[in-house]
Amino acid sequence: KYFSGRLGYASGPFNVAGAYGRTQVTIVPDQNGTNWNLGASWNFGFMSLSGYYGKIEVGTADQKNWFIGAQAPMGVWTFKGSYGSVSRDDSNALSGLDGQNADQFALGFTYDLSKRTALYGTYSHISNDDGARFVVGALQNVAAGGSGPNENSQGFQFGVKHSF
Repeated sequence: KYFSGRLGYASGPFNVAGAYGRTQVTIVPDQNGTNWNLGASWNFGFMSLSGYYGKIEVGTADQKNWFIGAQAPMGVWTFKGSYGSVSRDDSNALSGLDGQNADQFALGFTYDLSKRTALYGTYSHISNDDGARFVVGALQNVAAGGSGPNENSQGFQFGVKHSF
């Protein structure tokens, strides 16, 4: 069973939104989950700043995530950067999740070739600590997945974007 909701407000350069979701798991007792988050951005004209905070709780474990980001257009270029962190807590000592944390930074660019076509590139680096195994580019990071415990992860992406 799952239910969720999201509320947002945007006016001029300001945009804020919050969401909440809850999953009730009936086949595994005490593994219900909640996920809530709050994000906001402000466009100053010469640059945009954004931020996010969220918390996921499943059973005895929780994970807190936050990030800050900036985006600055300069002619046909747009430069981007972000920094974020994740930390995990778990009262079940057998899970191996308690105290895990990781930090990530990313730098990127977009170069507009035309109104509809752009080149882009991004570099990202994750520093894992206390047994964390997060990897760059992974859609899900579970305790048993990803890189080796405490190993760093980095990745690059380059491409062409065309809007039809």
